[in-house]
Amino acid sequence: MQWKGPFEIVTTVGINDYRINMGGKEKTFHANLLKGYIARDQDASQATTDERPPTSSSAIPAASVTVIEDLEGEHFNDSDCEALPELDGWGSEETVHDLKYGDELTLDQRRHLEEVALSYFSNRPGTGSTEEHCTELMSSIPVRQRPYSLPNAMRQTLRDELREMEDLGVIRKCSSPHASPVVVVKKKDSTNRLQTAE
Repeated sequence: MQWKGPFEIVTTVGINDYRINMGGKEKTFHANLLKGYIARDQDASQATTDERPPTSSSAIPAASVTVIEDLEGEHFNDSDCEALPELDGWGSEETVHDLKYGDELTLDQRRHLEEVALSYFSNRPGTGSTEEHCTELMSSIPVRQRPYSLPNAMRQTLRDELREMEDLGVIRKCSSPHASPVVVVKKKDSTNRLQTAE
């Protein structure tokens, strides 16, 4: 990841999105990917950390853009992302039969508890029907964003992961103009994790 810029902010798109002039091309970025540009004085010893440059109506707002570069042969690793808890995979061999029950339970109580656990728990993800989420958008105009480039070696892995999630009912095919880019992150144990950028 590196910072590029400064670039001129052309206009505001929505609440947290800005259109940036990047040397003749205009691109839209979320505020989390921008960093305000502050012009530095020649004599830095006179400036204090609390000082801000004077603002005027003629000032041009500018921002630096964070860029994640996907170079050939280089992959994201877990040190690039914040630490996430490690979970067993979907094909995990651990089942509810591996649960430890209290010694004070009778044999009938233990069997009943196993039946209840079997009816509610699974080592394979699925969908629930008790809650429904509705995402309210600020604007009906989708922000166009190109997908992250993906090395050819990872494309089949991504297809397999998406097919498996579709078979499990976790995702479904959709033709909506709203989407979030997907990144394949290689974990320490050489398996892959799909991560959605927002």
